Amino acid sequence: MYDADNVELESGIFFKGNLVKVDTSLKTCQFGDCENGFGLKVVDGGYIVGNFKNGLSEGLSELATTQGTLYGYYRAGEANGKGIAISDQGDYTLANFVDGLATGKYEKIYANGTSLEANIADKTGSFYNADDILIQSGGGTQTVFTEKTDAGYLELKAFAKSLTDFYGYRESNFKEISGDKISAAAEPGLERFKGKLLFQNRYATDIIAAHQNMYVSVYLSGGIADKMDRAKMEASYINALRKALGKHWKKAQDAAPGTTVFQNYDKSKQIIISTDKNRIKMEIH
Repeated sequence: MYDADNVELESGIFFKGNLVKVDTSLKTCQFGDCENGFGLKVVDGGYIVGNFKNGLSEGLSELATTQGTLYGYYRAGEANGKGIAISDQGDYTLANFVDGLATGKYEKIYANGTSLEANIADKTGSFYNADDILIQSGGGTQTVFTEKTDAGYLELKAFAKSLTDFYGYRESNFKEISGDKISAAAEPGLERFKGKLLFQNRYATDIIAAHQNMYVSVYLSGGIADKMDRAKMEASYINALRKALGKHWKKAQDAAPGTTVFQNYDKSKQIIISTDKNRIKMEIH
């Protein structure tokens, strides 16, 4: 518990708003009603706090042990429903649980910020970096992982890697990869520099300076006169972004007409796809 100045006031186990002392050597109900009500009960290796029915966890509860914590919905003493498991290493697993075991699709967020989106049923999964951009996809077990090798996947992986490379320069405001200044700026008040880094090793990039902030601009195609062909190519890049970005990136609903904007969870990063003079354009902010 902290005060308004973020100074710690109290630390430990709280029950109904009060700091309490739990004796883990006594495997009993130590607070509340652990038979048919809300209480805190000590068990082997830790304690359960939450709702009980006939002496077993029922409803929203938390099991805390030396191995970690499982917070979520319980039935007849086992986790059944949505829950969050937190390991003793600080890794989070968000899943649906059946009789204490995660099932179906789940997400694991590691302590270092990387994550895994996987499906227990078909043993497939995708790993993402701390910016929630794809690292690799494949299948197998926790000990043996086989990465995909098809051409479409390899193209997607190269696309995602290029996004990662450019975001690696974002902290320096892209200054490390801004080359010679282009004399004629597209708009007044903007400065344009020829980018030193190609996108996917094939598309030339520009670094745009606007209001002391820089972003990357890249044309992903030449001029496409046919409107339908242009729309198909734009849709293909929007689809690639959907696959290259993790679930915490969302499409902005208030994007300007003719543009598609993807934002990360706190809107600190944006990727914009649009059409500019019959060319498909992408901006990495």
